[in-house]
Amino acid sequence: MGKTITLVVFSVCAAITGVTATAGNADKDAIKEGKRLTLEYCQACHHYQGTEQAGTVAPPLLGMKGRFPDRKTLYNIIYDPQVAIKKDTMMPPFGRNELLAKDEIEKVIDFLYTL
Repeated sequence: MGKTITLVVFSVCAAITGVTATAGNADKDAIKEGKRLTLEYCQACHHYQGTEQAGTVAPPLLGMKGRFPDRKTLYNIIYDPQVAIKKDTMMPPFGRNELLAKDEIEKVIDFLYTL
């Protein structure tokens, strides 16, 4: 009976949170895709560990989870920095201009939180 209750509790929690038995793989896949997107869209301006790009135009991508513990703040900066940071920032509005989809921004953040 104890195993049945545990399985039911796990199933309910998984349904509520969207977690599945392959969530670990999905997280790794999201981080991998986020890294690819970061290389494609961010490396020209931002330096971060693991690249040879100088990235001297914008701040380095270091300690991102510590600098932006509120994930929504970082999301808003990437989505539309002219609103989230300042009107005349050089950073393009990746979300507003549909350069990145919302789920792609989330994957970029997944990767940035590893830095």
